[in-house]
Amino acid sequence: MLPVEFLKQWENPHLTYSEDELEIGVKHVFQTRLTKETVGDKIRSNMGMWAKNETYIDNDAQILLDRLTEYYGE
Repeated sequence: MLPVEFLKQWENPHLTYSEDELEIGVKHVFQTRLTKETVGDKIRSNMGMWAKNETYIDNDAQILLDRLTEYYGE
């Protein structure tokens, strides 16, 4: 869970906000790439699968499945 204000720097089509998230100010997200703050964490995405601005995306499995299909082909 991360603050919405922090996430706004990672704007991308896969990161959207509900009215509740904007009101509360936090959002559950999926992290696709390492950052300086998360170097010790386990992030399991292939290098190059996600653009830098897609470091945080909605916590939605369909987005992941669509990207896997796109990355690896059908």
